[in-house]
Amino acid sequence: MQTKKIILILGDTLVFWMAFALMLFSRWHGRIDIELLLGHFIPFLFVFGIVLITLYAMGLYSAQYLLGKIEWITSAIIGLLLILFSNATFFYFYSRIDPSVTPRGSLILNWIIFSVLFMVWRIAIERVILVNLTERTVIVGNDRHAIQLAEILKHARGIGFEIVNIVPGTPETYATLADTVKMERVQNIIFLETPNQLEAHSILKDLIELNINCYDRASFYEQRLQKIQIESISHVWILNNILKRKSPLALATHDLIQRITALCFSVILMPLGMLITLIITVANRQLPLYVQKRIGKDKKPFMLYKFKTMYDNAEKGGPQWATQHDPRITPIGKILRATHLDELPQFINIIKGDMAFVGPRPERPEFVSDLEKNIPFYDMRHHVKPGVTGWAQINYPYGASIEDAKEKLQYDLYYLKERSILVDLMIIVRTIRFFFQNPSRA
Repeated sequence: MQTKKIILILGDTLVFWMAFALMLFSRWHGRIDIELLLGHFIPFLFVFGIVLITLYAMGLYSAQYLLGKIEWITSAIIGLLLILFSNATFFYFYSRIDPSVTPRGSLILNWIIFSVLFMVWRIAIERVILVNLTERTVIVGNDRHAIQLAEILKHARGIGFEIVNIVPGTPETYATLADTVKMERVQNIIFLETPNQLEAHSILKDLIELNINCYDRASFYEQRLQKIQIESISHVWILNNILKRKSPLALATHDLIQRITALCFSVILMPLGMLITLIITVANRQLPLYVQKRIGKDKKPFMLYKFKTMYDNAEKGGPQWATQHDPRITPIGKILRATHLDELPQFINIIKGDMAFVGPRPERPEFVSDLEKNIPFYDMRHHVKPGVTGWAQINYPYGASIEDAKEKLQYDLYYLKERSILVDLMIIVRTIRFFFQNPSRA
């Protein structure tokens, strides 16, 4: 998988600077001197950095890069538009320092040339090289987890693994593992069963010369699937990775930025909110706003605001999971849910401090008590504020059972371990990408 990333990054770098050279040549008809070159090279170094960061945030260097043709093209187009917007903002301020570098000329021409070359390059590399760059992998383990993992990797498009064999964790297997690696040209071994000390010593001695990647169950799930397998962690892991104390000043600053941002978006989107309010009131003849109790940070209940998408008395039989094609959802509600416009009022929750832009989705108290009884470490998701979007939402968007909640918790735990401002920004960008690719599932 590292080979794919290196190929993509090097190719994108070459494409960017080719576009830069063509832009200079086109604008100045080949009459380029050192002063002109240096005057443009310095600001375009910053532009290059923005390009790489944006493409990374859009998932175009990730293990899931090789998606369906339509999906990755959507990601690329959104990424290119974000690059244009980000660089236009950068050039607006930079042109105050150096008026010779004008955004309407250099920036737009460079963006057009880069966009064309980038799309041609990525389509070509996907068809010619990347499609064949799967990593041959052996799973050591003969239980249901081995079969389950093989199925996950088989159906996960673009994850980059080809399972060539599943072998039992027996002394006979360990004795011939190095030969299997050579014969099958294996690049990864996933140990779902832990060998004893003597077997481990023999394996290390045989495999150390072969330069392959070895994973145990926990490290594979975390590093390659980007989730934390609940069965593999302990309370000590929770203490070391989730319950670390953060600087009160950093937390307060982050919270203030989120509230101010939510307030700005609320003002900008107020006309749209008023229009939705009017449509719901007229079409459904019911109150437009729905208020429901949810569990927030430190298990404190709060009232979550949403635009109403269900008929009145939708839960007269008691609380129940929402389902796909739920008959309780109104026609207007289906549109609001598909576009996520029903969640606009949650800016109020962010302003009040009940929620954040990114975090685990808040659940209802009626469900939380049951989930905590059935899923280990479920209460850890209440260590941070719940979010409008989250790592679980973009990786496992739909859930209506305890098993689904367990799967989503594994992604939430990964987020809690890795969370930072940069990770939050990446999740927000990927949420936008996911919405455009899968509006009915987002």
